[in-house]
Amino acid sequence: MTAPYLQRRRAQMTEAARSGKQNIAEGTANAQQKPKSERYLLSIASASLKELLEDYKDYLRQRGLPTWGKDDVDAARVRQIAYKTDKTYASYKPYMDNPTKAANAMICLINQTTYMIDQQLRAIERQWDERGLIHETHEQRIKRIWDEERKQEEKFWKDMEEQYGIRRTDRDDRTDMSNKTDRADMTDKTNKTDMVDTTDRSDMSVDTGGTDPPSPEGYGRAGKSDKSDTTDPPSPEGYGAASPPSLDGFGGVSKTDRI
Repeated sequence: MTAPYLQRRRAQMTEAARSGKQNIAEGTANAQQKPKSERYLLSIASASLKELLEDYKDYLRQRGLPTWGKDDVDAARVRQIAYKTDKTYASYKPYMDNPTKAANAMICLINQTTYMIDQQLRAIERQWDERGLIHETHEQRIKRIWDEERKQEEKFWKDMEEQYGIRRTDRDDRTDMSNKTDRADMTDKTNKTDMVDTTDRSDMSVDTGGTDPPSPEGYGRAGKSDKSDTTDPPSPEGYGAASPPSLDGFGGVSKTDRI
């Protein structure tokens, strides 16, 4: 009976191998319609296969099995199979009857596959550069701009030191002294302002001697009692306003005459 952790590892390796194959197929199928999708899917395929590569290396290392070198005879033979025109899965069958050979053969195949994927990704990036497409993320763009500015600054100070003998450390020392002087001046100004404000507040305070402030009546304002003694406004007759004239005065006809 296989241990649970070995079953889980086998399932993960199978899923990584399937992810690599399926993303290659999907990415190349949509290369013309969705160029950005091609790069994204091929990147996922490369990452999945490299994860599978590490699993095979762990298998050999944990069991103390030998790993083929780059110039090993068996490794060279496995790599040459990929260049045959009549190759099939049966072409690799002689290397699958032994765990050591099988793991090393898979390492060779994964290295070949990821190398070709990486080459394809570089070709896609060159095409994007020619077409003016942006292929870097926001973080990569910020890092690139920061690196370019840092290189320009280093070049500037190198030229300044060669031509005028001014070193960047001298400038930093002068900047630090200037900053300290500015902070000291600001602190002195703040202290002086606080002292002036305290003096002004002490001058504005007046000792009233414990007496109540004068009422509004003392300044010609009417209190509540004065408001209650106010008389009613005069009628219109008091200002000589006349009642409206009758119609007779304008030659009008009275009600009796109309009847």
